[in-house]
Amino acid sequence: MQNPITPTRVGSTSGRACPIVGSYPELDRPTVRDARKLELALTAYGVPHDILIYPGAKHAFANDRRPRRYNSAAAEDAWRRTLAFFEQHLGSPGSRPVQI
Repeated sequence: MQNPITPTRVGSTSGRACPIVGSYPELDRPTVRDARKLELALTAYGVPHDILIYPGAKHAFANDRRPRRYNSAAAEDAWRRTLAFFEQHLGSPGSRPVQI
C-alpha cells in the first residue's frame, strides 16, 4: 500500500494543494531523495513551494538539543524562510481573520 502523502500522490490533489515550504538536510539521503521528488511534483502541478536542501546539514539539523546534529545557520535560515513563506501565503499575524 502506498503512503498517502508521498510525492507521487501530489497529482491527485488536482488544484486543491496548499503552498508548501520544506527544509531538508543534505546528509539524510532518503529525505533528500523524497524532497527532490516532491519539488519536481510540486513544480509539475503548479503548486507554490519553497523547497531547500541545506548543504552539510544532518537529520534533526534544527534541533538545538542535539549538538552533534544542530546546524545553527541552516536552522535559523529554515525558520526565517518558513515565516516569510507563511506571511506571503497566509498574511502577517492578525492581518486577516482565519476562515474555517
